[in-house]
Amino acid sequence: MCYNSTVSLIAFSSSMLFSILLIRYGNPIFGKENLVSGIFLMFIAGIQFMDFLFWIDLHNKIGINRVATIIGSLFNIGQPLLIYIIKILVLKPTFHLDYVTILKIG
Repeated sequence: MCYNSTVSLIAFSSSMLFSILLIRYGNPIFGKENLVSGIFLMFIAGIQFMDFLFWIDLHNKIGINRVATIIGSLFNIGQPLLIYIIKILVLKPTFHLDYVTILKIG
């Protein structure tokens, strides 16, 4: 949680900027890892944006605080699932089961 709405917005903006820079200009040897990390860090930056929304409607006069609290909680809880989904979509792992492995399982 940031000190005020300005700091939250700066944290969100700089996090998004550096995530995009990582994806675009990161070490080409780690291209897929840069993409996975950059997307995940953008998701984390989204939490800072939710923090900004908390601050602009601190006393929940127009309802933004309530909605941002729910979405922010989902962002926070969804982090492990999101990193797993991003890794599966970007890295596209292959699973090989041979006949011997299947016999050992059965």
